[in-house]
Amino acid sequence: MRGLLMKDFYLMAGQKRFFIIVFAIAALFIITGQNETFIVGYVTMLCGIFAVTTIHYDEFNKGNIFLFTLPFQRKQYALEKYLFGIIAGGTAWIVSFAVVMIFRYGREKMDVREWGVSMLTYLLVLLLMLAVMIPIELKFGAEKGKLATFVLFFVVFGMFFFATNIFEEAGIDVSAMAEQMNLAKLALGAVVVTLLILAVSVSASIKIMEKKQF
Repeated sequence: MRGLLMKDFYLMAGQKRFFIIVFAIAALFIITGQNETFIVGYVTMLCGIFAVTTIHYDEFNKGNIFLFTLPFQRKQYALEKYLFGIIAGGTAWIVSFAVVMIFRYGREKMDVREWGVSMLTYLLVLLLMLAVMIPIELKFGAEKGKLATFVLFFVVFGMFFFATNIFEEAGIDVSAMAEQMNLAKLALGAVVVTLLILAVSVSASIKIMEKKQF
């Protein structure tokens, strides 16, 4: 797996222009006083998405035919994509958070509770994004994977919108309910649910790779 990680890090190193643009835009947001939490989420998500695009690089010009002649198991390939995504996105999350904190230090008071919720949310969204996109990309490939991902997010958004309307018609204030509940319990519940979804996703990706033919 170390060799697979090195391969993907070399791919990342070859995309310097992409990351220069990403961090330049983030720096511009900071300088112009944009929402700092958005900046952290922006950098984290883009770096996480890059981990998924390495699947496309592996498939380019039928590169998988050669790649899978090397001495590693298909299970390791699937696991490596998650690990690389967590490392890339997690590092971006830590670095962007640290930079924003340094820039903001001493300028204004910070609501620690609000920031903590925002930072945890971005990290969980990163894991959910990997959990959704990696098995889809492994199953359908680059082009079909993009379409499948779009359809899935459209369906999820539609379900969320439909549920919101039902709550509104029933006179249920979801925000008020969330405020009344213990924030720590909500955070713990969100973490547990995210990890369960990630575990299911990893299992699905391993099965997809074991059955896939090149």
